[in-house]
Parts: sequence; structure tokens; C-alpha cells
Amino acid sequence: MKKLTALLMAILAFVLVAGPAFAGEMAGEKSATPAVTRTYSQDELVNLAIFNREGKEIGRISDVNINPDTGAVNFVTLASGSVLPVEALEIHSAHRTATLLVPEDKLATAPVRATGMSNEEFRGIINKHYGIAPAWGKGVTEPPKMMEKEGKHPEKSNY
Repeated sequence: MKKLTALLMAILAFVLVAGPAFAGEMAGEKSATPAVTRTYSQDELVNLAIFNREGKEIGRISDVNINPDTGAVNFVTLASGSVLPVEALEIHSAHRTATLLVPEDKLATAPVRATGMSNEEFRGIINKHYGIAPAWGKGVTEPPKMMEKEGKHPEKSNY
């Protein structure tokens, strides 16, 4: 009887804690954080039409920079020459289009890559320009492996 009561209490606690997390999605609201992060290939992204939030086409992707270690997209270049992180786009694969999620005027003032600059360094610069949080975690300004080398820990960060 005690085991059954404990089991029922555990189930009730789970429902009370987890229920509200699912309620928004069940009511038709979009989750603020996607459940699955999708990886895109260069072929899927090149020549993809980019639209602003008003539905006006503002350009097409002409080049994709891919991290050779992970296969993840570092950033994309538009035909106009502007560079932006893929996180600044909401990609609609079925329609071969994407919606720009950052202010359009940021494209005109996008940073230019300096000769000899690493992909990681340039990605950090463009992420900052567009206000995109680093891929390894919000509020953390260094990847975890670098923090471990320096004896720092994300939970102890002052950022």
C-alpha cells in the first residue's frame, strides 16, 4: 500500500510540475525554445530566398560556411554580401524560403571578415552584431571547454 501511495504521489507531482510546461503548446502557442535543433546542408541553404517579416524578398543565400569538425552551419552569406548566423533565420524547408528574425537594417551594417580571422572569431563578431546568443548557452560568453581550461565554471560565471 505504501508503494502504491508513493507511486501515485510521484505521478501527481510530475503532472503538477510538467503539466503547465505542455499547456501552452497544447493551446496552440509556440514554444519559445524549439524542441529539436535541425541541421541543414549546404545544398538545402544555397539559393534559399530570404524574406523580411512583412513578406518582402530581401535576398538569397549565396554561400554557406560549415564547421568542418561538427558539420554545423557557422554562418551564411547573402548575394548582397551580408553575412549572418543561421540562427537569425527561420527556415521553411518545404517552401525553400526563410524569414529574417533580426531587424533588416542590421544587414547593411554587418561586419566584414578580416583576412586571417578564424571562423569561430568571426562567428562571435556576427552573433554579437545581430544579438544572437552563443550556441553553447545563453548568458555564457565562452564555450564550456574553454572555461574548463581556465578553471571557470558556467554556473559561477559573472556574466
